[in-house]
Amino acid sequence: MVLPALTVKPWTPDLARAFIPSVEANPWGPLENLLDVLGGAFLFEFVQGGAHALAAARPVACAHGRRLDVVGLVSTGERLTAEHVRGLSLAMAARLECDMLAMTTMRPHLARTCVRAGWAETGHLLTMDARALQ
Repeated sequence: MVLPALTVKPWTPDLARAFIPSVEANPWGPLENLLDVLGGAFLFEFVQGGAHALAAARPVACAHGRRLDVVGLVSTGERLTAEHVRGLSLAMAARLECDMLAMTTMRPHLARTCVRAGWAETGHLLTMDARALQ
């Protein structure tokens, strides 16, 4: 597979604001703000035909390799297909020399697209706002 070209972009306030929908779809809800979600992440721009997306990803060093946490994905063009997501994912991992990728999302259509692209659902993320119990 030929990996798509990605552009690493410098963060600007406008580009960070483009990820507000990703923060809204963050399972950690009211605990994290834009800086919490995007802090330490690299910003990638993906363009292929009419598909255009911004992706934020943070490498994490682990005992047996490197994991890439995809912390934000914003499509700003045509809807991303599984082929786009696969190419984008593999290109980010290759660029940052990561062995595995991880993502949490509350967007069912994104989860389905990722599964079609070769990602695997490996469990369930359960959350509870403990403040609601007090």
